[in-house]
Amino acid sequence: MVRKIVLDTKKRLDTIVYETYKTLDVFKEVLKANRHLKDRLILDSGDVVILPNIKIVKEVKEVSLW
Repeated sequence: MVRKIVLDTKKRLDTIVYETYKTLDVFKEVLKANRHLKDRLILDSGDVVILPNIKIVKEVKEVSLW
């Protein structure tokens, strides 16, 4: 399910992505959903940001001692 938020203060899109998904690995996917914001560094209050439903998979790296 896609979620839309309306900003109440000025923010950067990467800040919103990190606050929502706890990673910036999905930034490109969020940017694709928000092409209307692609050339803007700081978003204004009242801007609508679309947050797609993205499943975050954490990779666990095994470390072998020998």
